Amino acid sequence: MTVTGINLNYAVASNQKEQVYPALQVTNYQPRSLSEPIDFCMSETSSDLLNHEEHLFELEVVECVYGREAQFMFKIVSDVRWVFLNIPRIFAMDKTTKKVSYPERGVKFIDCNKITVARCFLACVCNGNLILDKDGKPQIFTLKLTSSKTNLIGYWKTKSETKTIISLNKGLQKHYKIRGNLIHLASVNLIAKPKEFVSSINGSSSLGVMFEMEGDAKALREEHQRQIFELITDDKVKAIFDDPFGLKKSVDVETRPVVDEEDEIDF
Repeated sequence: MTVTGINLNYAVASNQKEQVYPALQVTNYQPRSLSEPIDFCMSETSSDLLNHEEHLFELEVVECVYGREAQFMFKIVSDVRWVFLNIPRIFAMDKTTKKVSYPERGVKFIDCNKITVARCFLACVCNGNLILDKDGKPQIFTLKLTSSKTNLIGYWKTKSETKTIISLNKGLQKHYKIRGNLIHLASVNLIAKPKEFVSSINGSSSLGVMFEMEGDAKALREEHQRQIFELITDDKVKAIFDDPFGLKKSVDVETRPVVDEEDEIDF
């Protein structure tokens, strides 16, 4: 139903949480085999946040099953590369309530029914072009990591050949002989693939999804480096990076990160 004659000057601010950035998901969180292909995708809500007036990557409508519910998603078909905009912070998430909190020093997650959780913020390069939002700034995407998936960040010791966000940044620092973070100035090929996970409690195993970086990083074009730098040095963006789950009560409503549909998927 369409109602005409409403004066929009009388609209009031909504206190409902709205999704700010497109959230990356995968087509299958519970693969049946280690060879099953896994692709990145977005919901219709996330797709609607993109600037469709500009040339974007190609999306294909696919049906995905999350838990017992089928949902139409938009699979990313184009060959894209991703840019990590910062080194994500690690938080704690209650396995039952899904409530996110700050980690408590000296408290083991396994003793309090919690797992690690982090939110990555990324930009996207497609066909050599940086995808921009409706304001002409680099479009920010999010990717939530939980439990073992947070190994992608690299805060814990992993095998030497494992590529992590931190090891990539250290490699760039060593190459350019600089201490400052350089992670946001290079693109990577990020993939999702099936992996067998073994429980540290009872030794049982199950198939899930792990995110990995494949191949070498590539420096962004000079123009793109400038655009990314201007984006991540903005105070509002820095506030979101610092508080990705909106835990600080002092964060302004306009800049507070919000729950997206990705957070509702329990895997």
